[in-house]
Amino acid sequence: MVLAAGLGSRLKQFTADKPKALVEIGGKTLLEHVLENLKRNGFTDVVVNVHHFADKIIEAIQSQSFELNIVVSDERGQLMDTGGAILQAIKYLPMNELVMVHNVDLLHNFDLAQLRERFIAAEADAGLVISTRESSRKLLFNNHQQLIGWTNALTGSIKRVQGHRLSKSVTAYAFSGIHFFYPSLFANYRPEPCSVIDLYLHLAATRRIAGLPQSEGWWFDVGKAESVSAIENEFSRLIKL
Repeated sequence: MVLAAGLGSRLKQFTADKPKALVEIGGKTLLEHVLENLKRNGFTDVVVNVHHFADKIIEAIQSQSFELNIVVSDERGQLMDTGGAILQAIKYLPMNELVMVHNVDLLHNFDLAQLRERFIAAEADAGLVISTRESSRKLLFNNHQQLIGWTNALTGSIKRVQGHRLSKSVTAYAFSGIHFFYPSLFANYRPEPCSVIDLYLHLAATRRIAGLPQSEGWWFDVGKAESVSAIENEFSRLIKL
């Protein structure tokens, strides 16, 4: 599933007349980069959620042959946020088969097929791709790579998973915007706007929500207008190596 419904408000001038998914980096839209990368990594069936400039995203999907089976989850009636988007799209997902969620504004060279295998090997209900990069907001994991909390360094706020204590063995990681799960995990939730991180923090009290540390490769979040130029230059350099 590709999360492409966001307003892209932090991209300012780049999203005045188009959605974040259609912002171009290196001559291709973010949506093209993600869908082509999914195809290269062996994925065949994709759900794309839409809200902001939804018609333009649908047109972009229909105008090209990505050699993927693509279904659109329409949120034009109400933006569902990262968690609600999954809950609303559950009807399009096979309940007992693995699903990967990928934010549309990510560029990286991660081996998604390998990450998929690592998630399966972890025998978890969900797996979040994480790293030690700098970030004000981080997820907290114990030494078994079980999610036990979340923290925001700017505000000092901390959310703890019920039944878990924060000790010296806790490690803080930044979330990379990619995660795996089995849809049956969310079977008891009603579709409503919510954060996927809040969903995972709630579920982690009783389910195995694992961290999948990723230290190799490069990764960019095309989320802020002031960083687009630098990302485009570095991205162009890296893909030529």
